[in-house]
Amino acid sequence: MVTRFGLIFAVLLLAPTAASARNGNECSKLPASALRPRPCNPQAECLRLISKNVPEKERAARQRDCQNQPTSGTCYGPEAYNPQEECKKKR
Repeated sequence: MVTRFGLIFAVLLLAPTAASARNGNECSKLPASALRPRPCNPQAECLRLISKNVPEKERAARQRDCQNQPTSGTCYGPEAYNPQEECKKKR
């Protein structure tokens, strides 16, 4: 009986320490570099990236592929940032 009580007491004492250690490690699981998301028009971005130097048939095929993209959504870049550092600053 006493050992059960001691075991339960020890678990209760160590639980907050384990939780805080786990929260501190969450930031290290994030990538060190990423591109910041931003609202955009993926279809227009796709069309913009087609080079003018591409032969006409290939350019037409790429433009058709761009038509499959949504007209609003999320794009990534050009701004890079460090998600680990932002996570640590929020804590």
